[in-house]
Amino acid sequence: MRQIHSVNQRAQLGKEKRLCFSCFESADNQSCDCSRKKRCDVEGYSIYHHSLIHGAASVFVAPTPLSSVSPVSTLNASAPIFFGASSVNCASSAVLLQIVPVAVATSSGVKVNTFALLDSRSKTSLILENVPDAISLVCKDSPLQLGTINSSGEPIRSRKVSFHVGAVEGPETGVQIAVEEAWTIPQLNLPPQRVTRTMMQDFPHLTDLDIPKVDSEDVTFLLGANVLEAILQHDERRSRPGQPVAILTAFGWTLAGTLAGSVKSIMKPERLHVMHVH
Repeated sequence: MRQIHSVNQRAQLGKEKRLCFSCFESADNQSCDCSRKKRCDVEGYSIYHHSLIHGAASVFVAPTPLSSVSPVSTLNASAPIFFGASSVNCASSAVLLQIVPVAVATSSGVKVNTFALLDSRSKTSLILENVPDAISLVCKDSPLQLGTINSSGEPIRSRKVSFHVGAVEGPETGVQIAVEEAWTIPQLNLPPQRVTRTMMQDFPHLTDLDIPKVDSEDVTFLLGANVLEAILQHDERRSRPGQPVAILTAFGWTLAGTLAGSVKSIMKPERLHVMHVH
């Protein structure tokens, strides 16, 4: 490790070897569960990460494949969470999901920019299992049951976290929204979606709006109906059917709706996804 002088290189190596970011030695535990974790040695900082990676850009360890997640034999009846997701062959149009750039803030004041999916049909919020360790979120073990609309899987081990989210830029940056409960999940199974500046040129009703570039591959958590302030619509901008609708959220503008025609090649729709949490 001493031959790697850049903190970003050290963090990247830890990501590749799936090391615990607290002890920076073991690949058998996560930061929340590490028995050797300690706070950063750098003066003025109190978050749990090893001083060898202090100041590094945030890196997220690749999610664990669903097939390798250990099932839980019994589920606490007072806190079962069921996440349903199913997909079928897609029709001739693409459906835009509401993806927004967000700034996540921990209890120690650390902020990390990432992307979130806003889903008013989910009864709770979900976060990729690698994110809490990467940004030192406090977490608690809590079981999670995954399934589809017509079937349910085995309960798996999960963790419950809390944090605050806000806009990355713009007049909304001063507003912090509390996410009291979010459950870790190995993956979100989002369909491919990419919104680019080039897309905006095809829709005159969007050209004067500050709509950010987003990619579904960058989404690290889902905000559901348990965070009402996050999913409320403050304003909207419509055009004719088959064109995207711009929606103003607490995090800025985002797109939604059904797209037809040449936009499909940009959106690359492959499956129709239905997601909800019971």
